[in-house]
Amino acid sequence: MTVSNIGDLPPAGNRPDGTDADYVYMRNPEPDIKKSTLEHIGGQLFVGSGRGHEKIFFRISAYSLDRENTKDDLREVVSRTFAEFDLIAEIDC
Repeated sequence: MTVSNIGDLPPAGNRPDGTDADYVYMRNPEPDIKKSTLEHIGGQLFVGSGRGHEKIFFRISAYSLDRENTKDDLREVVSRTFAEFDLIAEIDC
């Protein structure tokens, strides 16, 4: 499991074209990791977060040996987890 919080973005980090962006996007730190590697290490969970333009954002990627590992399944787990804290997540996959 890897967790990373970059904290508050500097204002320039939220202005790629000079105007405030509505959303911030984080890339997966290991975008080309192979399924065989994920299975060998027993799965993976990455949660990255930060704050920009008065919004908190998360980047979550996961691979579990005992799940389907589809975007829909991950979306459901994330939605349920946020709901447990009375939070509503806007999820973009």
